[in-house]
Amino acid sequence: MKRMVPVLVRPVLVLVIAGYAVGGWLLASAGLAAAREVAERWTRRPLVSAVPAASPFAPDEPGLAADLPVWGGTERVSVLLLGIDTRPDEVSWEPGRTDFIAVATLDPATHSAGLISFPRDLWVTIPVAPGYRFEERINVAYRTGELEHVPGGGVAVARRTLEYNFGIRTNFYVIVDFEAVVRAIDRLGGIVIDVERPLKDNEFPTDDYGTKRIYFAPGLQWFDGQRALEYARSRHQDSDFERNRRQQQVLLAARQKALSLNFLPLLPHLIDNLRGHLKTDLTLPQLLALARLGATVDLQDITVRSIAGDAIVRLPDQTVFLPNRPVVGRLIAEVFADPRVRREAAQIVVVAAPAQRVLAQRLTRTLESRGFTARLEVRPAAEPRAETALVDYTGKPATVRALSELLQLDPARVVDGRSGSGAGDLELLVGADLELP
Repeated sequence: MKRMVPVLVRPVLVLVIAGYAVGGWLLASAGLAAAREVAERWTRRPLVSAVPAASPFAPDEPGLAADLPVWGGTERVSVLLLGIDTRPDEVSWEPGRTDFIAVATLDPATHSAGLISFPRDLWVTIPVAPGYRFEERINVAYRTGELEHVPGGGVAVARRTLEYNFGIRTNFYVIVDFEAVVRAIDRLGGIVIDVERPLKDNEFPTDDYGTKRIYFAPGLQWFDGQRALEYARSRHQDSDFERNRRQQQVLLAARQKALSLNFLPLLPHLIDNLRGHLKTDLTLPQLLALARLGATVDLQDITVRSIAGDAIVRLPDQTVFLPNRPVVGRLIAEVFADPRVRREAAQIVVVAAPAQRVLAQRLTRTLESRGFTARLEVRPAAEPRAETALVDYTGKPATVRALSELLQLDPARVVDGRSGSGAGDLELLVGADLELP
């Protein structure tokens, strides 16, 4: 039976492009006043299908992008992305499984973004409702919520599953189906991919429930939407985890192509081609504002991770995986961290007196779980400190800021130590007042 497996590029690409598409189509063809009127209506009625009727071609006008809504919040925004495994010939009342599950996050304060995806066969606890939870693959959470008519439906159960197992909370959701990636990439005029190694799949599923042979030679080449989809979906030569890596490659190539284009002439056609393939609780102004904000993020400030490799535990003779929670925690921390902290790559030494060893050990583990590089140093001759302090020896301002916020350090306890030298880039001197986050 053919599996219509959604891909990583689809939700993020549609979220970003659809935001520009809806807003640009309204601004270009209906004018700013009409766009604001529609946006107000959309605010009162959440988006079900991000597709107004097709409009005549409207040329680009200078300055229109400046009139798009601006995201006014300063807090991080996280969006649950779901790709539903359904086919056009399947009955609409039977919800599909979410074969693609990811969280995209955007931080207005640091102009950074991240994406973390979860394999469909990850074995987790699914908290359906109070007093009702069970162990299953993560991709059945949405389907269970729909079939059980849980308040909030499948989205609510999928959200609870991510929070219960991994501590991730999301503000919004986007659900898409299979066709969107092909249409979106075709409307971009295709993308350029550097295929790193030969890829052959003799059993790639076709729309008529058969199979065909596909082959990708190594090297730089242009893909249309269908070819990009085949490259991202193929899984018979390697594994789901290698497929995730290819999906990330397609995603970044599509984003780069989208940002290089003049969007407005493409928007009416793109909107019409996305008809019926997008569902979200983002209002139109929110969608436009997030898309505008997302376009300002530099490629180096986008962190993409997937739960694979040492982040999973393989079970003998099983097709499911257990999460290796310490590693998963570090990956999540990297996605949600300030990329400037990652680039500084600061070596943090947690310094403690023998009497504070246990507290310092817990602090060190906490920092590591949040993506910092930390090690413990217990100094036998040291007397226990009353107050926690942070000494910066090599000039790591982003890391200093992140640690200060995490540990709620008073600015007076942050010391510029660049005139001296320490055991690492920064020394965190543990005091009796320390409260673990």
